[in-house]
Amino acid sequence: MRPLIGIGYDMACCNQKNYVYSIEKAGGTPVLIPVAENLETMRGLLDELDGLILAGGTDINPLLYGENPKFGLGNVNPERDEWELKILDYAIEKLNIPVLGICRGLQLINIYFGGSLYQHLEKEKPEGELHWLENYPSGYPSQEICIQKKSKLYDIYQKEKINVNSLHNQGVKKLGECLRATAHGKDDLIEGFEHVSKPWIIGVQYHPELMTRENKEQMKLFEAFIHGCTSS
Repeated sequence: MRPLIGIGYDMACCNQKNYVYSIEKAGGTPVLIPVAENLETMRGLLDELDGLILAGGTDINPLLYGENPKFGLGNVNPERDEWELKILDYAIEKLNIPVLGICRGLQLINIYFGGSLYQHLEKEKPEGELHWLENYPSGYPSQEICIQKKSKLYDIYQKEKINVNSLHNQGVKKLGECLRATAHGKDDLIEGFEHVSKPWIIGVQYHPELMTRENKEQMKLFEAFIHGCTSS
């Protein structure tokens, strides 16, 4: 049986075809989970999931980590924020299934565990590199990141350095409790983390799903995730 993988998304802003493609090619069955009014109405579906992916999208409401909006904050969707925190909590506490956070998904996981974000990197971390490369081909690498040995990401890629894309204007400022940074950019921004005790909670700041058609290396992340979903 192919594992059933839920993908959190916002129907108003997110094209999920690359997530669907990557999950399917890696051996899973993707199912889209829209923002709903009530967790109870979706419980029947959620209970069938073998894994959860939190996808990219809009900026996250800074009130969730104790800050007021600052200059440079982009569009936010508080309804999606609150909904995905609910299904994340359900996946971790009730289902105990693997979770993969991608870009915004990494940021949401970080907030769930008590972390905070740079609301706009260009303004709050001006000494860093340019990470919002909207005019750069999204499926091609644009930066090099360093991966720590003795981490799940290293086990997956078997490399200390890989090239990835970059399509975000927010990033991890304070790392959440029970999370360990496992990948950094050259400007020291966190590009990946994992939970210190949960078997498969991983976040990456880049967008591997946009690279899997041209870059087979990035398919390894989805294959490892699907393997985790079948063995958990």
